Amino acid sequence: MYPYVFFPLFISIVFFSYEKLNNQFKTDELKVVCRMFLITASFLFSAFYAWREIYEGFGGIDADTYKAVYDRLSLNYFEALNQQRYEKGYGTLVWLFKYLFDSYEIFQLIYFLSMLFMYRLITKNLNGGASSLISYFLIAFFLIISFNLSRMMLGVFLLFFVVKFLSEERYKEALLFTLISSLIQMACLWGIVFIVYHYSLKKIKSRVAFASLFVVIIANSFLLVQLFKSILVSVNYGHYVAESTEQFSGANYIYAIFLSLVYYVFFRDRKCLSPLSHTIFQLLPTMLFIIPLYLAVPIAYRFNFIYILFFAFLIPDVISYWRGGESMLVFRLLIVFVPVLYSLYKIINFYTRDVLSAELWVMQSSFFIF
Repeated sequence: MYPYVFFPLFISIVFFSYEKLNNQFKTDELKVVCRMFLITASFLFSAFYAWREIYEGFGGIDADTYKAVYDRLSLNYFEALNQQRYEKGYGTLVWLFKYLFDSYEIFQLIYFLSMLFMYRLITKNLNGGASSLISYFLIAFFLIISFNLSRMMLGVFLLFFVVKFLSEERYKEALLFTLISSLIQMACLWGIVFIVYHYSLKKIKSRVAFASLFVVIIANSFLLVQLFKSILVSVNYGHYVAESTEQFSGANYIYAIFLSLVYYVFFRDRKCLSPLSHTIFQLLPTMLFIIPLYLAVPIAYRFNFIYILFFAFLIPDVISYWRGGESMLVFRLLIVFVPVLYSLYKIINFYTRDVLSAELWVMQSSFFIF
């Protein structure tokens, strides 16, 4: 348990401190020292991730499966692709590291360094203030969840940059990045939903027309469930279709609706919100498109992670309304209280559920020699 308590905490504190100190330092020398500290810390964090023991009961439920695939992988590229059930882009990366290094630890090291690099790019877009530390902490949880869902967590981080392109109305780049990232995790095709929704929101001026279209699409999405099931079967994930749907949880969807209402009633005209935050708020209703899939195919719960990252990112924006809002005190209290309560709920869930699924964390003996 203790590594899981301190690992996300240390990561969030290190990256949060770097952002604050780097902005305060005036000389280039101090900035270089600060940057070297971050690089060194990143390599250390990645080494702890890469050289952990991975076998039954250790290192994550899915981690031993990923390692087993890597260990028996052919050095022939086409044979290696056929041996893997991964998307072709991710499968190519796995084969390349197998061919060049034949070391699963090196592959994991580079993977986690990439995750930390994207973590840095995501968190640097947060609105300033002490409340952003909560976001740093919650987003760091995704790094722990990657013990089990490494492709999915990589996909979640990649999709964030699709949203950043949309905030700048760079639709071609958003589409290109969506297609590339889908080669890592098929769920990244959800970026197309973001693109179409955002483009339609900009072009359709009538709110009534847009709301009507939104309802029609949600209704039709129930018909698309069969298509999604056939895709799962075609990529050898057919066993997920037969699983029970009793584990549906609506808490995230209720929270998305709450934030959407808060945005359109109180936040939409706020100048202090960045274009990125505005875009994330605008995209939250697309979470409702997942419900038909989630009800029919439980694996669709993984799409929730995309929006949970959004929820974590928006916390400083929502909390800042306490000071800058002009609404009645009771509304400001409610608007701030709900995100704080949601954050506590996620932290409790993390340490009672996700940590257990990550299983025991001990280091290989070779790590200490290294």
